[in-house]
Amino acid sequence: MKKNTFLFAIIFISIFISIKISSVVQAQELKELKQQFFALNMADALSTLQAITITNAKELNPIVAPFAKNNINLIAYKMGVSFIVLKVLEKNLDKNELKTILKRLNFLLSTVVGNNVNEVPYQKMHLNFIKINF
Repeated sequence: MKKNTFLFAIIFISIFISIKISSVVQAQELKELKQQFFALNMADALSTLQAITITNAKELNPIVAPFAKNNINLIAYKMGVSFIVLKVLEKNLDKNELKTILKRLNFLLSTVVGNNVNEVPYQKMHLNFIKINF
């Protein structure tokens, strides 16, 4: 009888610990997705500024275009919109849905950043990054 009770206790504790670890891992994953979302938005703003400054490219998004004329305005706009979007998503979605949406948004943003970086020839991007004035 003691063997069965001891075995049951070990199984119960193992399940409890695995559930706790799983919830910690899931919370960490969501935190990392949020950090990636903000980092990619910042990378989008900086790569847009770089393309505009170095190659005289134009911001194609008509909503963002007025803010792209000033470096600080564009960064403030991107960070503000990112914060608002994240808060709206957090309020209206459960954690699993939020993770799914953030994964998709992060993928989309990574393609935008890739396109922005592709607009600037490597030599100019490397040598002229300092020209972006704040």
